[in-house]
Amino acid sequence: MSHGEHHLHIPHVFRELVHPHSGKTVHVARSPTEARELKKSLTRQERHDIDVFLHGSDQHIEFLQSLEEHHQSQRALLRDRHGDAYHEVEHVLQASANLSKELEYARNQGVNLEMNFNKYGYDSHLRTHNGSGVQSSASSLSGEGKASKSDWIAQRSQGRSMSLFVKPILRQYHHNGLLWRSQEPEETASYELFLDLVYVGIIAISGDSAAAAATGKSLLRFLVTIVMSYKIWFDLGNIIGWFDADDIGRRLFVMFILICLLGFTTNMTEYFNETFAPLVAFYVTARLALILYMLSVAYALPSVRYFLCLNSMLMLVPLGIWIASIHVEEPLRNIPIWIAIVMETFGSGLLVGLFYRVKMSGPGHWLRKKFEYIPATNIEHRTERISSFVILVLGYSVVSLLYQSRNHIGINPFFGKAVLGLMQAFAIGSIYHEMDSFNLHSHAIRRHPATAFVWHTFHLPLIFSYILAGAALSRLVLATDVPGANIDDLAPESAVLSMPTISSGLRWFYCAGVGIALFSTCPIALGHDYRTPPNMDCPFTRERRLVVRLLISLAITFLGFAKSLDSLKIISITCGLVHLALFVELFGNTLSGHCHAAERKKCHYTVKRRDMRKSVTTLDSEESTDTQDIKDGNLEKSDMKEEVTTIT
Repeated sequence: MSHGEHHLHIPHVFRELVHPHSGKTVHVARSPTEARELKKSLTRQERHDIDVFLHGSDQHIEFLQSLEEHHQSQRALLRDRHGDAYHEVEHVLQASANLSKELEYARNQGVNLEMNFNKYGYDSHLRTHNGSGVQSSASSLSGEGKASKSDWIAQRSQGRSMSLFVKPILRQYHHNGLLWRSQEPEETASYELFLDLVYVGIIAISGDSAAAAATGKSLLRFLVTIVMSYKIWFDLGNIIGWFDADDIGRRLFVMFILICLLGFTTNMTEYFNETFAPLVAFYVTARLALILYMLSVAYALPSVRYFLCLNSMLMLVPLGIWIASIHVEEPLRNIPIWIAIVMETFGSGLLVGLFYRVKMSGPGHWLRKKFEYIPATNIEHRTERISSFVILVLGYSVVSLLYQSRNHIGINPFFGKAVLGLMQAFAIGSIYHEMDSFNLHSHAIRRHPATAFVWHTFHLPLIFSYILAGAALSRLVLATDVPGANIDDLAPESAVLSMPTISSGLRWFYCAGVGIALFSTCPIALGHDYRTPPNMDCPFTRERRLVVRLLISLAITFLGFAKSLDSLKIISITCGLVHLALFVELFGNTLSGHCHAAERKKCHYTVKRRDMRKSVTTLDSEESTDTQDIKDGNLEKSDMKEEVTTIT
């Protein structure tokens, strides 16, 4: 798809403007490609009296502001000259304009495209492209062009076939300070969900092997292997999010990555013995597959070729260090390993940040021309994918604490510890998914590059630490160091994992894991911009609540020093402190608006009859009046074409 096929979805664009003072003509281009073509055409014609501005650029905005100032001065001159007659004419024009807007709204009842992005913050530097090469009408924002029944029937014969390979399409990209996005929503593909299922096994094996021998050596193995697997998941998600290629080739590519991940996972537990070389081999093979796919896309899309080639080179350099680490013995092997991990984790992000710092003069101008188009991240899809990974981690912590009992009553200390572990996972999930998203105005990714970097970075300790805490929790639940915890009450498969006492390493895995996970949610929440409730006089502001959460996380972390506490007391105190942080958030969010009990707006049910010439019957949900089409609260299907429910 060429960029000349991108079209703006805006109500109206002045294609040609005239400067009020110099009389110079200005053409407004809708896309960068159109701007270049216009400039080339004007250069060939030697037309130096015409300027070309890209819609939404700084030059375009400054020119419109100068026009506005000119017309405002003319308006003031007419008002002084004609007095009352001017005010009467302006009143009629304003009333006519308002009536036209109301009539347009009544006809279309559409929703602007920008409303789709309210959840993560509105950005005025937003443009859309359709990706099909067919110019979309400007009324796509206002709801015009709705398909009729005949159009829907005609689409029955407009099916398409699945191709082996198709040219990829950029879903969204940055260009000259503007964000271009595909008008089609980015949905999670089925193979992405299948990839998540594979990572359920990776999380389980890495966590269980770390908790089996809670030592510094097992912690090192856990960190290295989980970072390696997460990096494959993250980069594969980037590729899928950047480029749209619904073909068989992409599915085969994802299948190959899954095979590499399977081989990687089968060599994790013997990391320090014989399986380090095959583990690195599977990892390097998966990374090379990602690089080759990027290079193939770079060949197909010249506009982002330099960016993808540079990104591929940044991915290729650490692979040489990984291969070299195979030939280094322990413990010196950790030096090249962590150098490669740091380069893979932060290299691409820091380099992209440097590009935005480069000035337009000197060599910076050359870099800007080569990296004019940069693939962008879909915030909605990225947050959904990261949130799904956090859910996988919380789900693992819940599944790992499940045990099998053979006690005829079923309620014993084992069950009590499992219940507390379940409540703890639910509370942390509520803090992350609900409390930190409540009254969200602008997401950290959209707010600023620095907050986006912090948001991505602190998800790593959040995810990794709670995997470790969940693995340790599974052993604490089965510990028999509590009065009344009899190993005979456990089924044989669970009794094998039980232990009479808890080791210091297991205690630290659990306490530090939960504490670091809770601590990591603080900078993640600080990166967002939140709405302020009306009549905000609550002493528990968000910043103060985060300070309380930070102190609670430190208290949980240092709980690992309390060697006199048994497993039930450790889990009870930790669960209580996590719920204290949750209750502080709930109390602050409810007290800030003095809204302890709220009433939702009325719900109206709209019924469309088959005979569209008749008026639409609307029933308020709070009224009990029966009509001819409603009997005992049920809609008569024989008189309906469709039932539409809207919340007003």
